[in-house]
Formats: sequence, C-alpha cells, structure tokens
Amino acid sequence: MRWAKILGLIVAGAVLGGLLSGYVVWQYMVRFGISWNQWASSQLDEQRASDALSTVAALSKLRAGNVENARNVLEWRLTGEIAELAGMKKAGSDPRGYTSKALSAISDYRQTNPWASGSPELDKQMSDTLREAASPPGRAQ
Repeated sequence: MRWAKILGLIVAGAVLGGLLSGYVVWQYMVRFGISWNQWASSQLDEQRASDALSTVAALSKLRAGNVENARNVLEWRLTGEIAELAGMKKAGSDPRGYTSKALSAISDYRQTNPWASGSPELDKQMSDTLREAASPPGRAQ
C-alpha cells in the first residue's frame, strides 16, 4: 500500500508539473505576443525571401553574362531543396505525390547533369538522400 501511495504522488506530481509548465509557456506566449501561427508564418516568409534573393542573384548573374555563376546559384538552391523535400516525404507530407514527382525530376536531372558542390561529404549525403527519397516506397535500398 505504501508503494501505491508513493507512485500515486509521483504521477500526480508529474501531471501537476506538466500542467504548470504548459500554463507558464502559454502565459509567456500571450504576454509577449508570440503565437504559433505568427512564428510559422515568419518561417515561411523567411524562406520566400531567401528564394527570391536567390532568384535575383541568378538572374543578375545571367544578365551580366556570367552563366557559370548563375548555374552555381541555382544548383546550390536545388541541393538545398533535396534535403527539404526528402524530409517532407519522410514525414508523410506528400498526399498528392508532388514531392515524390519533384524528387524524381531532381534525381533524373542530377543523373543527366552531375554537379559537385566542392564538399565530397555534402555531395555523398545529398546523393544518398536523393537516391533513398526518389525510390518507390517499400523498395530495398
């Protein structure tokens, strides 16, 4: 009976601690005006701004006649998208199959037009990630 009381107190303390922690976090968010939607929106805005700046850099280089640097900007951007898309697919965020189609297109493009970032570790990691993500579900690697 004594152990049941001790276990009950521990469980009650954990529940009470969890509730208290949740309340403190909620009060912090209310007091300082931080909401999940605002935070998520800021992350999306930051990504859009980064994409726009990358596009501007590539277009500026193309207009200046510097095709190789423009291609490098776009290749780096594509490399970054591999990890993001693979993570989305792995998390199950591909209900319509667009992520899988994009990964397949990137895989086909990279097989036809290989590109090296200058970092063998990054190149291997992206190649492995792309191979794994572009393969059909259930297929052994």
